[in-house]
Amino acid sequence: MVDAVASTTRQERKQQTRDALLAAALGLTEFHSFDHLSLRQVTKEVGIVPGGFYRHFRDMDELGLALVDRCFSTLYDLAHATVDPQRGVEYTLRAAVTATLDHIRDRPAEYRFIVRERNGGSPVLRRAIAAEQERYTLTLADWLRAVPDLAERSEEHREVLAGLIVAIVAGAAASLVDPAFEPVDEAAIARLTEQRLRVVFLGAAHWEPDRA
Repeated sequence: MVDAVASTTRQERKQQTRDALLAAALGLTEFHSFDHLSLRQVTKEVGIVPGGFYRHFRDMDELGLALVDRCFSTLYDLAHATVDPQRGVEYTLRAAVTATLDHIRDRPAEYRFIVRERNGGSPVLRRAIAAEQERYTLTLADWLRAVPDLAERSEEHREVLAGLIVAIVAGAAASLVDPAFEPVDEAAIARLTEQRLRVVFLGAAHWEPDRA
């Protein structure tokens, strides 16, 4: 019993240190791009010896990939929660914009990391972010089956629509978290994002792919 408790405690401490390394790396990317971070910088921030890093990650690339995974992990629940087949497109638009902006506001460092690193100096992170964005787009396309008037559309049609939605929301995220845009007019960004999404949905309702 004592051994089991001790083992649990060790696992908890290990998880806490792993989480601290991720948080430290995320915080440091506020000042440097990820490819300019060193293992020593991150471990110094956490207060462990450099050798302790390897109990949690093989190298900095693996830490960066874990950060990408963490940043994207909550987006799937967010998108799923805003699609309501009983409420229609207008409700979905407003709910999606409100929920997304709240999500960005709650996690500005994570979004800054994604916005910066998707075109950053680390090819490993660029590929990972592109892959996650593609996966998220395909997942969103599948969820769009629940929206009235889109259920009968082709898979290709929904994927095109999902890609446009993701691009618009990514633009809103960049505006909200980019220091160059401060002070941020969140209400204006929300209105513009909703208008752009409405145009996309209106166009989708009248788009006939076979005649494009």
